[in-house]
Amino acid sequence: MKNNNIYPGVYSDRVLTLNGFGNHITDHFNDFGRGFLMVSVHGANMAVNTLQLSPEKLDEGFELQWPEAGIRLNTQNLSRVYAKGKSRLGAGTIECDFTESPNSFSVTWIPECFNQKAYNLVTETYATERISDVKLKAIRDVSRLKLNICPCCRARRERICNDTINHPVSIILQGLTGKEIVPELRVASDHVDMLCAWLIRETSIGQGEVTCVGDQHVFRVDVSMIHTIQVCKMMKRGVECSVLRCYDSLGGVIFEMSIACVK
Repeated sequence: MKNNNIYPGVYSDRVLTLNGFGNHITDHFNDFGRGFLMVSVHGANMAVNTLQLSPEKLDEGFELQWPEAGIRLNTQNLSRVYAKGKSRLGAGTIECDFTESPNSFSVTWIPECFNQKAYNLVTETYATERISDVKLKAIRDVSRLKLNICPCCRARRERICNDTINHPVSIILQGLTGKEIVPELRVASDHVDMLCAWLIRETSIGQGEVTCVGDQHVFRVDVSMIHTIQVCKMMKRGVECSVLRCYDSLGGVIFEMSIACVK
């Protein structure tokens, strides 16, 4: 699995606004084929390649879960759901927008196992509006969280982009690559939470970004957006762990990584 294969970007003008994210749509996800579930926050995202794309509903409330993927999604503050005809992978993708968090959660199908006819039938049945990619970008630009970056922080980000390989997080993630150490990674926001443990097989570094690839997972972080790093020890499920937590300039957690301490 190549690490440049999971960042969905629309390559056609077929963008449909869907009627919510209920069972009428999500129950069909497994029928469309195999794909990626991806959780995105400001500065990082993590995806898993899986056959189990349809979620379980926990109760009569707003929460959905994908137990095998370690994902929980709260749809209470969901603003819009979009279906795109083509992503960078080459098949359909469905994206969820929340207030100030466009595309916080997405499902992207893999072309070689994608049922295009079934996807088109369902998405067109539940479409409320057809818009252009240009209009979608404009909508998201307005709703996206704005960071007021001072000149010093802007210069700092530029330095990190020019020397990404020597950033502390780059060094840590590179040091875990190919080792039999299983880090537990968490990417979370008010709307969605993904927590899973997996071996890092490959890492690529450059222009501010670090991308880690596992057998079924991909994790990407923009280290130039990391403002503060916290390292501590804590008990997690009865096991002492070393915890790395990275924050943005507004104090939000970009991602957290835990590794069990060796006795």
